[in-house]
Amino acid sequence: MNNLVVIPRRILAGTALGAVVLLSGCGILGGEDEPAGVAAPTVASSGEPSTVAPPSAVPSNEDSGEASAAPSTEPTAAAPTEPPGAATQGPPEAATPSPSSDAAPAPVEPASAGTCTAAMLTGRIDTPAGAGGMGSVYRSIVLTNASTAPCTTAGFPGVSAVTAEGNQIGLPADRDDSSLTVLTLAPGDSAAATLKQGSWQNHGADCGTTPVAGLRVYPPGATDYLVLEQHGEACSATSIILMTVGTLQPAQ
Repeated sequence: MNNLVVIPRRILAGTALGAVVLLSGCGILGGEDEPAGVAAPTVASSGEPSTVAPPSAVPSNEDSGEASAAPSTEPTAAAPTEPPGAATQGPPEAATPSPSSDAAPAPVEPASAGTCTAAMLTGRIDTPAGAGGMGSVYRSIVLTNASTAPCTTAGFPGVSAVTAEGNQIGLPADRDDSSLTVLTLAPGDSAAATLKQGSWQNHGADCGTTPVAGLRVYPPGATDYLVLEQHGEACSATSIILMTVGTLQPAQ
């Protein structure tokens, strides 16, 4: 039969009290590592540990003496939400106005009229009544703009007599002292130059008489020519000038 050792209650109480003091010194009870709201066990004066009441999970408003704030029933104004990237956006750029479709087109400057060429003209030789006198005849070379565009002309036309084969006879027409006039010929307009023609008969055997089929006419400043029909005789000698021509003037 086992012998039971009976330890007096005072010794047990003292032992428990010493253990509590020892644990408190080591920082186990009441230290920073202990979670808040956990109360350290207390020892009854009788030497026996008293029952530790569990901490309340929710503090009572009556114990703290403070009234809990009632939830607000008024809606809280939400902060305005900025669109994404609003913080980095700069000031709005000014819109570039698009050209209006109703804007009037810029005026177009008319193209300047070019020089009248033989390809743009038609010609004829007019001989007015009573044009002959003192062995010479005064005729008119008339040039008309037959194109669809205006053209300009000014100065003396080049005139020489030619054979039926187109070969020049003698010297070209000399120029008189008439003044130069700048003319703009609209389609259908005409200009005329006075042509004085002498008689080959005034020069006898030195003339070198040659049959004439027409007059070759170069408009002023042009490099092409027209051949206007005229039949007669001309001097082939290069020492004799039978014709004199004036500048182009508005046709009468």
